[in-house]
Amino acid sequence: MKSLNMIFKNTGLPGLWRGNTLAVARIAPFSAITYTSFSMYEVALAEADTFGPDSAISIRFAAGSAAGATATALTYPLDLVRARIAAHWSLQPRYTSFFSGVQEIIRKEGVSSLYAGLAPTMLGIIPYAGVSFAVFETLKAHVSCDRSGGHTAVSTVMVSGEGR
Repeated sequence: MKSLNMIFKNTGLPGLWRGNTLAVARIAPFSAITYTSFSMYEVALAEADTFGPDSAISIRFAAGSAAGATATALTYPLDLVRARIAAHWSLQPRYTSFFSGVQEIIRKEGVSSLYAGLAPTMLGIIPYAGVSFAVFETLKAHVSCDRSGGHTAVSTVMVSGEGR
C-alpha cells in the first residue's frame, strides 16, 4: 500500500498505468514471433530426428523453449524500456516515449544496455515456454475424436484419461 500511495501521490491516477501501453504493444510481436518460430523449430527438430522415436514431447519442449528465447531476445528492448518507464515514480516521466527512451539509453549507456538483464530473463523463459508448449501441444494431440465423430471434451480427457 505504501508504494501504491507514493505512486498515486507523485504521478496521479495515470501513473498507475505508466508503461502499460508498451506492455500491450510488446504482446503482438512477442506472440507472433513465439508461435511462428515454434512451428519452425518443431518441424526442424522433427526432421532432424534429434530426439529419436517417441520424442514428441521432447520436441515440443525444445521447440517451445527455443521459441520463447527467440521472442524474448527480439522484443527485450521493448520490455526493458517499459520496465524503466513503469518503475520511475516521480512527477515527470523518465522518458517521453519509447523512442526517446531507446535513444537516451544508447547515448548514456551504450547499445548493449538495451539487453541488460536478458540472461536472467532467459533463465526464466526457457523452461517456462518449453513446459507451456509441451503441455499444451501434448494435451491438444490427445484430445481425439470419439466414436460418433465429435470431439472428446477436454474435461473428460482430464478426469477420465480418455483419449489417445
